Amino acid sequence: YKEWVIPCRVVRGETLAVRELEYVEAARALGAGPRHIMWREILPNILSPVIVISTIRMANVIILEASL
Repeated sequence: YKEWVIPCRVVRGETLAVRELEYVEAARALGAGPRHIMWREILPNILSPVIVISTIRMANVIILEASL
């Protein structure tokens, strides 16, 4: 039941890293709201690690189901 821990840690770590980058600061300085920054600046840049982790985890789930 701990399958959600690793993807959550990856998402949190990537979000903390991306939110400190210059283009997020520039969007904030230009007056972009938190919703805009999250959906247009941060989320597209954290999707690739999430997709990779999800794909690897899906393989683990298939192996687990096959062993039942």
